[in-house]
Amino acid sequence: MFRDLLGAFTGLFTERRSRLEVSALLLTMAMLPVSELLVTRMFSQLVLHGAERLEAERTALVLAGAGFFAAFALSRAIHHVVRLNRVRVFRRGFESSQAERPRHQEAWRWASAFELSTASVALIQVVAFCLLFVWLDPLFGVLNIGIGTAVLALVAVIYRRQLARQLAYLDEARDTATGVGERVGRRLRDAELGAVLASLAMALALAVVLLRAVSGALAGADAIVLFIGLRMMYSQVGHLSASAMRFARVEARLTAGGRGGAAEPDGNGEGDEDEPDDEAARAEVDLPPATPTPHRNRLLRQMLLAGQDGDLAQVDAYAARLRATARPRQEELDDQEVAEAFGHLASPAEHAGALPALWWPRPFPGTAENWLTPLLVRRLTGHPVGYQKPTAATPRPHLVVSGSVLAHVQRSSVVVGAGTAGHGDRPGPDGRYLGVRGPLSAEALRRAGGPDVTAYGDPLVLAARLLPLARPEPQGRLALLRHVSQSRLRLSLPDDVDELSTRVSRPDDVVGLLTRLTAYDGVVTSDPGVLALCLALGLPCATVALEPREDLAFVLRDLALGLGLDEPVVHPVGPDLQQAGLTGLLETRTVAEDVLDAVQQRLEEAVALVGQGASADLTV
Repeated sequence: MFRDLLGAFTGLFTERRSRLEVSALLLTMAMLPVSELLVTRMFSQLVLHGAERLEAERTALVLAGAGFFAAFALSRAIHHVVRLNRVRVFRRGFESSQAERPRHQEAWRWASAFELSTASVALIQVVAFCLLFVWLDPLFGVLNIGIGTAVLALVAVIYRRQLARQLAYLDEARDTATGVGERVGRRLRDAELGAVLASLAMALALAVVLLRAVSGALAGADAIVLFIGLRMMYSQVGHLSASAMRFARVEARLTAGGRGGAAEPDGNGEGDEDEPDDEAARAEVDLPPATPTPHRNRLLRQMLLAGQDGDLAQVDAYAARLRATARPRQEELDDQEVAEAFGHLASPAEHAGALPALWWPRPFPGTAENWLTPLLVRRLTGHPVGYQKPTAATPRPHLVVSGSVLAHVQRSSVVVGAGTAGHGDRPGPDGRYLGVRGPLSAEALRRAGGPDVTAYGDPLVLAARLLPLARPEPQGRLALLRHVSQSRLRLSLPDDVDELSTRVSRPDDVVGLLTRLTAYDGVVTSDPGVLALCLALGLPCATVALEPREDLAFVLRDLALGLGLDEPVVHPVGPDLQQAGLTGLLETRTVAEDVLDAVQQRLEEAVALVGQGASADLTV
């Protein structure tokens, strides 16, 4: 056990400065109870001998009282300062460490640090108490060292047994895995066994103190201090036992992760044993919920900028800093997801051929169809894709590939497949237009003074061509995907319909959603972007109106007409879909291969223009 604790310390904190800082923190934490015990002894002396000193040594008594209150105030102040700075010290140690772990081990690393600190502080306090007892009563102090050593040796034996169990759990097959209740129960029983041994040792030590006090070999004030000190010392041994069993679990996960990534969730899928946030792992659970502050908002902005720069390591670092002092809000988790999505698309950041593209990621984390746009560009070219903010002016040539974003087109934009959100939209007329989504967007562009564009087609329909998608076995069910703006509608769904969310952004999550869709017998949607995905994947689809929305109907018509299809029938079903007969509304439509070829050719041409940086040719 002691070797594992030392190994965890050197593994978590690799820099000499961070080791010294953490060591100083642990020593200070450990010495606080000892200092408080000395303060208690001062108080006991004042209580027991104050009356007799009041007449003879009034000045000395006043000074002794002042010294007691000063020592008491100092010990409490240090106590609060240390607790407030523990997370900050660990975070600095992690950031300076050269030992990198996969992202899925980040929470386990924090859990290891907290359990390491708890166990280490307990051990140091036991040693300090033993030395203090030797100073108060050498004979009893030596005897207590023997008792304490025996108890710690037994706790170490229990720890080794618990560590072996935790490693065995990781090797269990799904169908023979030990249940969560049994796992937790065994861990708690081992922790309590160590606490029981500590209580028995304390009772034996107290019997010796009582015997020496009654026989007159021990002063009354020292006996009181020893009584309180023994309770504190062996309580720490009990805490050490509980922390050691939790540390065994964390150590098993990190050890397995070093052998090949087994620190990810277990195959049995049981929540309690898959995450380091059970009732006792305090890495995040004991942290307060986050509240918006200028500091946290600044970290979020820096994390997003790091993602846009393709620096995933910095994204992880900022995320760890946000988690170090509070439990992140959902909005912060969404920001982190978006930063990681930016990073995956833009990395490696140093790639000379990075292509800037404009798409709409808000409200974070955005939607699958919007994030699919840059993903398709990356899969088509093999080049990283940088993010061009829609509302930021730039002279840098950039792609505008899909979505209802023509209002944000600039002189430096190269447009292929994007459209407008309605008749009232005013597209930017000065970009280089190779194509738009459909004839309705083209008409809006002409009214705004832009070019007469006759090339149509949303590149989202290229998804099946450009992405390697698995085809799961059919489930015999339907999937419903509503438009993100309708998230607050309360829907009533038939039993054979599953609702899926389009609110994903990371490339793997986007591909995962498309793969899930292919397992359904059909898709019901009010989202034009989902209709484009169904056309790309060849899935039966029913377009429905959950509420009257002219803008969505406009985009649906524009999309279909731009791909050479008849206008889609939009079924006004409302929020109650129980009796809508959704299966009968499904329709399978296929985009012609020559249309797909033309859309892909225009996309490749747009990529070439942006890649060449042909700013001189960006006007028509």
